[in-house]
Amino acid sequence: MNRHKLFLILISAFLLTGCSTKQSSTESRKIPQENTEAASNYYNKTIDGKNIVENRKSEIILSVKKNPKPGDVMSTVYVKADGDTIWSSDYTRLNDELDIGLTPVEIDGRNYLCEYCADIARGEGSYHYEIFSFDGSGKKIVYKKQSLDFSIGQMDKKIIGATIDEMRDYAKTIDGYLSGSIPIVYIDDDGIHYYPDTSYESCNFYKLCRYLTYTPSTSIEKNLSKIYSR
Repeated sequence: MNRHKLFLILISAFLLTGCSTKQSSTESRKIPQENTEAASNYYNKTIDGKNIVENRKSEIILSVKKNPKPGDVMSTVYVKADGDTIWSSDYTRLNDELDIGLTPVEIDGRNYLCEYCADIARGEGSYHYEIFSFDGSGKKIVYKKQSLDFSIGQMDKKIIGATIDEMRDYAKTIDGYLSGSIPIVYIDDDGIHYYPDTSYESCNFYKLCRYLTYTPSTSIEKNLSKIYSR
């Protein structure tokens, strides 16, 4: 089973090692502000959904739990169309093995959401992003997705399963889509960050360099040179 397939299974099972996400397309979930009993435990931010949902008025709600306890869902992102919740995803940081973010992105005048991740742990690596929107019925429509899965040699630390050109193509492609975007939620080694106090940082393989005990730079090329120098 490849790394990306395992990643997707873990999302579905609500058992991600570094970040827990649980997605739903049902309209039964209630945003805490709509429930007076729970409202005081959350703060919500509304983000313009523009035309993320085809031919319907859409908005994005970021709901963050105040003072979460261990095991609690820390935050949830909802997509609403004409007032109805059509999609939601939970985000919770459990440890620093996986970075994950969700950000709005505009491509050719159309608005989308992009979820992206970097997972480096126990000799395995996975980079993945998925850009998507919704049709008028609320069905998720994937515009583009791309994965980069590889292993790291136990002794020599060489990258197995991904060439330097594949790494470069992945990084430059996702940077081309997301440069300048402001993530709704982003989880990294430093914790969990929320809109608008976020910014997209280049996919420069910073996390992989650190795993290999190299001092990372901000440059894709310089980091790739270090990664493939062994």
